[in-house]
Amino acid sequence: MIKIINFHEINDPKWFEETIQLLLSMYSPCKMEDIQRFYKGEKIKENSFFITVDDGCLTDYTIIYPILKKYNLQAAIFVSPYILKSETNFWFQEMEGYNENYVRQIISKKFNISIEFMKDFYLYSMLKNMKISDILDIISIYKTENQISSRPRRNMNISELKELNNSGHFLIGAHTLNHPILANESDDIAYNEINQSINELSDILNQPIKLFAYPNGVFKTDYGKREINLLENTSIDYAFSFTYKKLNRKDLLYNIPRFGLSHGSTSKLKKKLIVGEYWENLKNLLFNNETKHRKQIKQQIDFLK
Repeated sequence: MIKIINFHEINDPKWFEETIQLLLSMYSPCKMEDIQRFYKGEKIKENSFFITVDDGCLTDYTIIYPILKKYNLQAAIFVSPYILKSETNFWFQEMEGYNENYVRQIISKKFNISIEFMKDFYLYSMLKNMKISDILDIISIYKTENQISSRPRRNMNISELKELNNSGHFLIGAHTLNHPILANESDDIAYNEINQSINELSDILNQPIKLFAYPNGVFKTDYGKREINLLENTSIDYAFSFTYKKLNRKDLLYNIPRFGLSHGSTSKLKKKLIVGEYWENLKNLLFNNETKHRKQIKQQIDFLK
């Protein structure tokens, strides 16, 4: 059994190190080459884990990197070459701390929908039903009307990325240019977001890019067969989703599942790791969540017109 454990931005070094210690107490660490061997039908260590990290946040360099070195672990990290070269933020980083009611007012005017309709839905459930160009336009309007500038960068720069690449502890994969929900985009935009991110990252690192992670990563909600077909015509050999289950040799290599860990005490994380795929399925059935909201919104409003 292999589990791929994914992290995003980490702000607490103590929590991250304790989580790594927990993983090491429950599983044996493996490398990407072991996952490749697994999918080729070869035998590898039972009860293994592999780490992935999405987005290329600055804390990947300041927190995750030193701890992986300390425990001699390997991880795959998925980044946007555009964000790193421009030293800017992803849309969701830029919007953090925005007044939600004000953002809803902008959405109401832009799409001619009522505030009343939006009140029962998470803000991000609405945003993730939009094209990336519309999200960036909302950010621009918010900045102009509130007379605020862009936030300081939250992601690594090229020099830091190259250091990780040369460290022996990281494999570098692509994660699109602007972190759109690919399923919301036109064929041309989806193609450019995928292909340009791979090609630009390859140019920066002077090496072929073999790994890719879908933004948000829920199959049939955030991406689908179109995106898989696009990746099959690139240098990518393996692409990663967000499906809470362990690896299976029948997995499609462009739809590899991962477990996400982001917070919680050691005891809670242990329970999640033990019953994770069952709990996630039950939780999605019983409780409101972003994916449910997005489906409900899409049934009533088409932001993509």
